[in-house]
Amino acid sequence: MRLLAGTVYDRPPTCDRCGRPESECRCPPEVIPKSGKPPDKKNVKLAVEKRKKGKVVTVIRGLSVRDDDLATLLLDVMKGALPVWIVPRLALAAAFPGGRETAALAVGLAAILGHVWTFLASFKGGKGVATTVGVLLALSPLAFLAFVSVFIVTVAATRFISLGSILGALSFAVALAWSAPGGAHGLTFGFGVVVALLVIARHRDNIRRLLAGTERRFEWGRGAGR
Repeated sequence: MRLLAGTVYDRPPTCDRCGRPESECRCPPEVIPKSGKPPDKKNVKLAVEKRKKGKVVTVIRGLSVRDDDLATLLLDVMKGALPVWIVPRLALAAAFPGGRETAALAVGLAAILGHVWTFLASFKGGKGVATTVGVLLALSPLAFLAFVSVFIVTVAATRFISLGSILGALSFAVALAWSAPGGAHGLTFGFGVVVALLVIARHRDNIRRLLAGTERRFEWGRGAGR
């Protein structure tokens, strides 16, 4: 018996996919994930736990890592890397104002901005870190290595993903001063500074929490501090 049966609000249950009443639905059976339960049927536990030295983290248990998480991450990286690698090699890039270097920087910035403010989500996107990493991979392998190294060391030492991203952004800007054409006076270094500031600005809420001591830590294997 439905809760509102017999009232003006009584409505038969409908299918979430086709919108028809369940008695008229002809949708194929939903494929159950390997975990045995669809995400909306899983039991999730949220708890605040204490760690060593009195640290407190929020732990989420019961959610498994999605199978397509890695694929999504790689896609975001390739969104930045492929345009920056392909466009400067096209004949038309030579006619771009400033030449091939400027063409590479322009498409790299477009890829990052398109990810951060995507029109597919009402101009609300991610923080642009993965796409920025892809741009760096194609633009300057040394800057890419600097970002990844600083990110890994920072997260390993502090378990703050946000801090790793922020310091990584600063490190790739510094690396571009050494590796980019024209050094600290070149366009590529200026591009790196702008992108680093953009990444940091997208983490402004995280910075506030870091300064207040309320930023949550990443807990591998025991749940993720969110």
